[in-house]
Amino acid sequence: MVDQNLVNAIITAGALAAGGVILGGAAVGAGIGNGLAGSKLVEGIARQPEAANRLLQRASGATNSFDCSDHPPSPM
Repeated sequence: MVDQNLVNAIITAGALAAGGVILGGAAVGAGIGNGLAGSKLVEGIARQPEAANRLLQRASGATNSFDCSDHPPSPM
């Protein structure tokens, strides 16, 4: 007969491992997304240097709106 405590421990370990993999994938996805957005910002500034201030303000507003801190996001 299989010990029920062992079965519960295996199920718990599997659930924790799966949660770790999912959180890791989310972190990688967020990093890739931020990197792509940053590269497009640099491309935009390289194409139109006179618009650098406007582009930086928009990029700052976009990143602050997704911030998870306790202060309200800055208006765009």
